[in-house]
Amino acid sequence: MLVVATASLGTAPSLKQRKGDVCTWVVAAKCDAPVLTVPSTTGTMTASPSQEFDIQVTEWTGEFVDAAGDSTWLATNQSGLTSKKWYPPLATNLSAIITDLLATAVTATTPNNMYGDVLFKSPDKDGTTYISVPGNTLLDWITNVKAVYTSYDAEVVKYNAEAATWKTYAEYTAPAPGLFDWLFGAAEDPDKPTTVSSPLQPTQPVAVPDTIGQLAVSVTTTVNPALYTGKLGYGYPSAYMITPIASKSVKPFGTRAGGGIYSAASVAAATTDNAYSMRMTTNKDSSTTTGYKATCDYSYLMITGWLV
Repeated sequence: MLVVATASLGTAPSLKQRKGDVCTWVVAAKCDAPVLTVPSTTGTMTASPSQEFDIQVTEWTGEFVDAAGDSTWLATNQSGLTSKKWYPPLATNLSAIITDLLATAVTATTPNNMYGDVLFKSPDKDGTTYISVPGNTLLDWITNVKAVYTSYDAEVVKYNAEAATWKTYAEYTAPAPGLFDWLFGAAEDPDKPTTVSSPLQPTQPVAVPDTIGQLAVSVTTTVNPALYTGKLGYGYPSAYMITPIASKSVKPFGTRAGGGIYSAASVAAATTDNAYSMRMTTNKDSSTTTGYKATCDYSYLMITGWLV
């Protein structure tokens, strides 16, 4: 029979599998977000509806398991060993909590970096009116704002260097004339600075819009935090079926369904797909250059395959 598994995951027991057999494993990544890829060495399954396996993937983060707000699913009541409670609470019906990412059909050309909508409270209302912003539009907006500040920072560095040169020139005083300068002419001062113009001080960018400030969910003093009411992506419990296609199937974490999990994917997975993962909150420790917060949540991928 076909073995749809990488060497690192082992080989399916030969001649011992039966229809209906189920195998499940979980990938748990603290602080980061795992990306599902299918390597080039993966075997090829028969096309649907005659495929050898049905495979479902469920993804979630520890911060969002209680999406229903009723404590049905908490990080503390997940199943597994005491030190590795990485499975959902197995005795609980979670169908109302987990979103089916393929409820909306995808095609081979659907981008893999599709993000869910985010709701922002309208600043001129009483808190009951919201503006729905597509996740990709929001990302483009934030990227643009960051580019403005990056450009400003670079201009400040350039201005400071030119201002120092200008200061040297403006404060320069020529040496007193020598006794015989009237006869031989004054000697050129080797320390005389080059003539320069006063640099133009860069303009401070406007403050980051309050709307973007609503994204700071970790800042508890935020009056109108952004709402992820769609419970789609960003780490909310989500699930999808996948037909593994070598070198082509791919699914970034926290995104909507894209062409990478299309049942007949035709576009090879790109390295940029790995960077499309998106969690709602950052786990970066701003006090270090490479570190993560000690208390950051886990991200999980639960992969279940059954022989059909």
